[in-house]
Amino acid sequence: MANQYYNLHNIPFRSGTKEYTEAWRALNKDKQQQYQKDIKLTHNKLKREAMEYLGGKCSKCGYDKCTASLDFHHKDMETKDDGISNKINRRKVRTLEQLIPELDKCVLLCSNCHRELHNKDEWYYN
Repeated sequence: MANQYYNLHNIPFRSGTKEYTEAWRALNKDKQQQYQKDIKLTHNKLKREAMEYLGGKCSKCGYDKCTASLDFHHKDMETKDDGISNKINRRKVRTLEQLIPELDKCVLLCSNCHRELHNKDEWYYN
């Protein structure tokens, strides 16, 4: 079975077909799950490093209890290349050093401050 783990020559399907992909996933389920875990850990680590680079708390109110509640806000939308989270999640960047040029265009805001900033002109804003 260990040799079959990576060997798909016994599968009667052509590479690149739906059947081949399903058979590969069935044979390599553990490997796929570990790969997804590794990607998630890498993303979380890089996002945490990016937040620390920007101070680790909301730059407006100082909130720092839950990192999931912190957002990257671009100071000038004209200079925005791509969202920080998009760059991390789509694996466009692998290290903090690659992310720094985009982080320098941002501030860290909590969800509430970020929503208030973007909706200050709406009729329901007090």
